[in-house]
Amino acid sequence: MITPQEAGYRSDSTHVRFVDHAAIELLLSKHGWKTASKQSFPFPRVVGRVFPYNEFVVVGERNPDA
Repeated sequence: MITPQEAGYRSDSTHVRFVDHAAIELLLSKHGWKTASKQSFPFPRVVGRVFPYNEFVVVGERNPDA
């Protein structure tokens, strides 16, 4: 899943709910998935407060125990 960071959310009025790494991981776990990897792209996390194109990227994989 890919979602914009703070500056990206502020830049577009159609963004109605802020979804960060923690929110994505919670959503995945509620549906039987686990986090395979997560990152801030293309720059480190702190840049997302001012650069509108920085994104949260989370890759999920189906949890075999679910």
